[in-house]
Amino acid sequence: MFRKIIFTLTIISLVSCLSLPVMAQEIGSDTEVIKEYVDSKFDAAKIAILKTLGKNMIQRRINILSTGQNLLAKANLVADNVKNVLNDEIDDTITNLSSLKDSIDSEEDLDALRSKVESIVVDYRVYIVQLPKAHGLALISHYRTISTKLDEMIEKLTDKLDELGLSDDGAIEDAKALISSASAKLDQAEDKFDEMQIQWPDKAITLNLEARGLLIDAKGDLHDAFVKLKEAVSNIKDSAEEEEE
Repeated sequence: MFRKIIFTLTIISLVSCLSLPVMAQEIGSDTEVIKEYVDSKFDAAKIAILKTLGKNMIQRRINILSTGQNLLAKANLVADNVKNVLNDEIDDTITNLSSLKDSIDSEEDLDALRSKVESIVVDYRVYIVQLPKAHGLALISHYRTISTKLDEMIEKLTDKLDELGLSDDGAIEDAKALISSASAKLDQAEDKFDEMQIQWPDKAITLNLEARGLLIDAKGDLHDAFVKLKEAVSNIKDSAEEEEE
């Protein structure tokens, strides 16, 4: 009975480490199966239930890792060495999970099968490390793309000021400072995502939270920079109209 409780808690324990949508999918899909396993009286039935549970858990991880790889492929503004290391890790995980899935399917010893299903959570930190890293790096690339577009806006506005013989009233310089702040935070976030390792899941959770905080702050800086540039556009337009009068 104690081992049954420990096994169930091992599967359920990943709840605290998942984002809400993934958590809902993982636990919502397996709650009934886990309850059926706990209530079952016969080893043959338990084995059949565990096989279904294990194979479903693995397939979800393989599917979501493939999605993560697609995100990485589009993250053009993230360092290649960071992307390549994670991509290789994901390849290895998919290969190993596929092998584990076959092993689970052929296993007929209940204790051995239980250990293999437990290993899906304990040995493969898909939701704690690899998926958050892939999503985080994709966001960094997205925000760097926005930063580049804001820099292009600044260049055009500066050219317009020169053309009209006007000077910046401070809005453009404020925007530059905000973009620089966002860039520094994105670099820090990238470093933290890069430090996340499967071997140290607790540290990975902390690093992910810190990196996510930096991304939120960077997004805020970029939003504020955009507002400043809109202000600059309005000021230039007003100054140009005054010149015409």
